Amino acid sequence: MTIHLTINIAAPRQKIFGVLTDLAAYSTWLPQSSAFKGTTSVFETPVRLGTTYLEPGPAGLRKGEVVEFDEPSKVTFHQPMTMKPYFLGVVLDVRVEMVLKEGEGEETVLDRYITLGYPAVLRPFKVVVDGEFRRESWRTMELLKAHVESLESK
Repeated sequence: MTIHLTINIAAPRQKIFGVLTDLAAYSTWLPQSSAFKGTTSVFETPVRLGTTYLEPGPAGLRKGEVVEFDEPSKVTFHQPMTMKPYFLGVVLDVRVEMVLKEGEGEETVLDRYITLGYPAVLRPFKVVVDGEFRRESWRTMELLKAHVESLESK
């Protein structure tokens, strides 16, 4: 299943792309939540195609990689999440694609596509997990918008 969310941001694509790809600085604009505890390790900076990172959370550990990097229009993260307890080896496949398009005037349209691949053992929980990903993704987009627009007003 793919979750698709869209938001308009009053800033140029280049600025938004820069914030999206500065993984080490997410903590400056994206506070922790019940689902997101931060990106703890970014193994290459500046971020580029092939950069890897870790994102531990209450449900499991995401081992992320930048799999598409087309500045300033598209970045895609592949983040397979090994679910807790880790010894069971259950992995939820997560792919987050962000596409930035020029909107009207100075606005940029950000489309976020979250594709989730469920192992059989997690399928009974699909509705709940989809809802959590939708809520957290929308929270992230709203905070990104507020952060980038505050940079533009300075």
